[in-house]
Amino acid sequence: MLMPVLAVFIVNIASAQNLTEAEYFVDSDPGIGNGTSLSFAVSDTVNSTFSLNSSGLSQGLHVLYLRVKDDSGRWSVPSTRYFYLADTLANGLLLFNTDIIEAEYYFDVDPGPGKGQPISIQKSAAIDKNWVANTEGLEYGSHFLMVRTKSVDGFWGVPDTLGITIDSTACILPQTAFTFDTVDVNTSIGLTDLSSNV
Repeated sequence: MLMPVLAVFIVNIASAQNLTEAEYFVDSDPGIGNGTSLSFAVSDTVNSTFSLNSSGLSQGLHVLYLRVKDDSGRWSVPSTRYFYLADTLANGLLLFNTDIIEAEYYFDVDPGPGKGQPISIQKSAAIDKNWVANTEGLEYGSHFLMVRTKSVDGFWGVPDTLGITIDSTACILPQTAFTFDTVDVNTSIGLTDLSSNV
């Protein structure tokens, strides 16, 4: 028996519009208006709890999407949350070993656990590492950088997400150049700043 999933959603809008509809879907978008409908009273603020129908879902990591529609007929961009669905009768309680053995990152679209760009790490219970994410090939504009780790038990964690913006502004480093004349001991020095790109 798969564990039931209980979800809470809270939505606030900063205009005079009211929220009239809400829907959720799991893993893939069936199209606007085609998700599982959620019931709530029309309002500019919604705080509601619902049970997610997990029938037909496999064990493992899934993505829950939620979007709302206002009284002008505009749908929001879906909010996302990751959750892990487990067969609690077969596995008993899920106990996770905390040692991390793998890490990976990806942008925007999840390629699946273990299929992102690897981040070199040493096995540890906590990771504190600086690394560089390769943004080559990303178009200008907003993107999501996702990072996730894998435990020694073989479980991939829920990705951490960071919004980033790629723009066309080149990183221009200041170019420092000074000139001076020959200087004798105990003589003041006059410098002329010829720096550029500052």
